[in-house]
Amino acid sequence: MVVVIHISLMTPPPSLVRALEVGHQETLRLQVVRSPTPVPQSSEAPLFLRLTEDGQGLETAIATYQRPRDDKVIHLVGAVHVGEPDYFQALQMFLDRTGHVFYERSNDPEDPLTFLQSISGANAMLQGLSLYHKKLAERLGLKYQLDAMSYDRPHFKRVDIARDTAVRKLNSARGLHRIPRQLQLYHMGLVGVVGARADVPRQTRAQFAQYLVESHTRGGSSDFIDATFRGYRNKLVQAWLNQWSCEHQSELGVFYGAGHMRAFDRHITSPRLGYVPVETQWLRAF
Repeated sequence: MVVVIHISLMTPPPSLVRALEVGHQETLRLQVVRSPTPVPQSSEAPLFLRLTEDGQGLETAIATYQRPRDDKVIHLVGAVHVGEPDYFQALQMFLDRTGHVFYERSNDPEDPLTFLQSISGANAMLQGLSLYHKKLAERLGLKYQLDAMSYDRPHFKRVDIARDTAVRKLNSARGLHRIPRQLQLYHMGLVGVVGARADVPRQTRAQFAQYLVESHTRGGSSDFIDATFRGYRNKLVQAWLNQWSCEHQSELGVFYGAGHMRAFDRHITSPRLGYVPVETQWLRAF
């Protein structure tokens, strides 16, 4: 397996240089393809997912931004929840050599729930989604992110809502098309469980990659999920980005699902924070 990283500037960032220097010691082979052209300036937020050239696989982006007035650097490290082992090893190497890291985990089983929260439709949805991702990875011959990545690093900080907050936000959200929200949430959880069953027709890697790219291009999932779950989590991360940008640290990696990254891009490139894109690296997930 070769992880392909595309870099849009001739000189890779320090984090990637350090990763490449020790790559041969960690049995991970990285193929680096460089382009002499810088990141094009655009009024639209960039995409963080794309198909491979042959259309059979998926690549995710690490976009690097720098603020001219103080040289602070932010890496938006977009990811998917399933991928090849080498993909997650490459992400781990990059993040381990980044000064500070914010990472996502809204469905941590160690977060306590009340009894009523544990039997709610929102918790059923979250559990069904986790099971679906894990079984999907197995079917596609891939690894599940939470099984492949290590988060016990001193410079890693969980920046996400607690599970009880996630459950409370989802339980209080409006349902779609006048369907009661609890029924809809239970249904979404059931879909995840049914989708994880072995007798359900399997999706190929190419089909799954195409689905993810199409969803990412459209801007994500339903308004119901975006407004009550993704949007709320995005605002939390953005508040932390505001705070971090006022502190003395010089380099930050934001390790979140690729679906969140366009909102983060718009936030850090706004006049308030003033970061500008300088390069994009692409890693092949599968």
